[in-house]
Amino acid sequence: MLAAGVLWGTVGPAQVLAAAPASPVALGGARILFGGAILAAVVLATGRGSFALGRDAWRPVLAAAAATGAFQALFFSAVDRTGAAVATAVVFGVVPVATGVCERVALGVRPGRAWWAGTVCAVAGARC
Repeated sequence: MLAAGVLWGTVGPAQVLAAAPASPVALGGARILFGGAILAAVVLATGRGSFALGRDAWRPVLAAAAATGAFQALFFSAVDRTGAAVATAVVFGVVPVATGVCERVALGVRPGRAWWAGTVCAVAGARC
């Protein structure tokens, strides 16, 4: 988990410093593709999970995959345009809000006190 956190935290600056010829959208797509493949390999190698999905599970899984892919493309585009620090600060403020809205729309779940507290802290922290 520590290695994953370090890699996650260095991807924006790595994109900026590497001056890669690939577009930000291509980098985001490659990141999610390789990350998903590695995760699948770990799950299969350790026998700790199953890829069997029930009939009702495919829609949320596909929606989550589309949202994750869009996030990657948008984040890398933001890093390219504003820099890693600004893009990351905005993400820290926006993601909790977007997650609560998506949960409400997709699952019909009303945000609870913990979500409100966390979201307020995230947005306030992003402003500092």
